[in-house]
Amino acid sequence: MQAVQDYGGQVSLKTETGETVLDSVMSLIALGLFPGDWVDVTVSGPDETHMCDTLVSLFEKHFDFPPRT
Repeated sequence: MQAVQDYGGQVSLKTETGETVLDSVMSLIALGLFPGDWVDVTVSGPDETHMCDTLVSLFEKHFDFPPRT
């Protein structure tokens, strides 16, 4: 949420269990993600590519366990 809190666009996440607009911590928690789950990230708004790259990096390196370097 820290990565998207000041973003001027919209970030959506889609998993096997559901889909949500990432606008609160609760929307993220409600997806019930586990390590190894696949997540489709959709970003619309200013500097979409940079925001998408940032989120992909977070999901690949920081939210996986054990974290990859």
